[in-house]
Amino acid sequence: MAVKNRFRTLLKTLNEDLYEREEALKLCLLAAISGESIFLLGPPGVAKSLIARRIACIFKNAEFFDYLMHRFSQPEEIFGPISIPKLKEGEYQREVEGFLPTATVVFLDEIWKASPPILNTLLTALNEKIFRNGKEVEEIPLQLLVAASNELPPVGEGLEALWDRFIIRYIVVPIRHSLSFEKLVKSETPPSAKIQLPEALKISEEELQQWRETIAKVKFSPEAFEILDQFRYQLTHSKNGSLPPIYVSDRRWQKIAKVLKTAAFMHDRDTVEIIDLFLLPYMLWDRPLKGDESQIEKTIKKLEKMLQKLVEGYMRWKVKRYQENKKRTNRQHFREALQQKVQHLEKEIQAVKDNILVSDDVKAFLTSFLQENVVDLEKLKS
Repeated sequence: MAVKNRFRTLLKTLNEDLYEREEALKLCLLAAISGESIFLLGPPGVAKSLIARRIACIFKNAEFFDYLMHRFSQPEEIFGPISIPKLKEGEYQREVEGFLPTATVVFLDEIWKASPPILNTLLTALNEKIFRNGKEVEEIPLQLLVAASNELPPVGEGLEALWDRFIIRYIVVPIRHSLSFEKLVKSETPPSAKIQLPEALKISEEELQQWRETIAKVKFSPEAFEILDQFRYQLTHSKNGSLPPIYVSDRRWQKIAKVLKTAAFMHDRDTVEIIDLFLLPYMLWDRPLKGDESQIEKTIKKLEKMLQKLVEGYMRWKVKRYQENKKRTNRQHFREALQQKVQHLEKEIQAVKDNILVSDDVKAFLTSFLQENVVDLEKLKS
């Protein structure tokens, strides 16, 4: 089975009996395959922990750990208690079995309430996938950390480093549409946190490692990189003031690139294409300067609109180049090149329709715009 079809089947199963949670599940799956962490912002009761539990079901022999942080949380509650027998021998070690250091998927709720000792250990776990247990340094099997809160990290409390480690950030809101609400209230039983998956669909540790080696070799298409580079420039050089400049560190760009490469791999591609770039808004929004969380969704929409304009400008420039080449290229060669481009665009349109990660709105925009490009190029044949 091609990996895209496998991921499509996984997402369909993960989304059973859930309403308006497909996008959150997609992004959590993307984070899990890429090996990055995700932050879910939303009020209690919107299935944040359930989503994390379901994602854990996709891994073979997975261990799941979850914990609700509070101001008095102790490291022992997350990383395991101190081993008394070891302590009697003069060694300081934790009994980690059943705690975060042995988990495949971790869900930490109210993450920003964690104490500094917990945060420092978490940073090491996320950065290096290791846990320092006394004198020993142990590799941990962590594939995905899902952190959640109903608030953003407060400024000036030393949480910036941890906030930056969540490459994907998503807002989970209560059900908005009447049809989904009707299904919710008429359902006879609440959705289960555990789902039944055939063993053939589940992902082994060895398989995931092979995938990540393949993902590392994925390249950017010239078109995708050109638009990404322009987008990066616009983020830091806001012209119209509608969006304040957004700082993105070199390290974060590397992580973002890995997520985009993962998205390409999940569609059986060895190159990042333009459509993958529409995942960027989920990785680039930051805390509002005035703490107004209602501005986040507006920022995401503005980032999407910025991408759309860049794509439109780039593709129209390409059509213009074809128009210029028509005047100075052998007619037969020009028609052949044009036909190849049209066929490529038609394949791209189908790929957009089949994409399993981006939103329906993005698919609609790209499909419509690419179809316009096909019409424009067809006119040049005459």
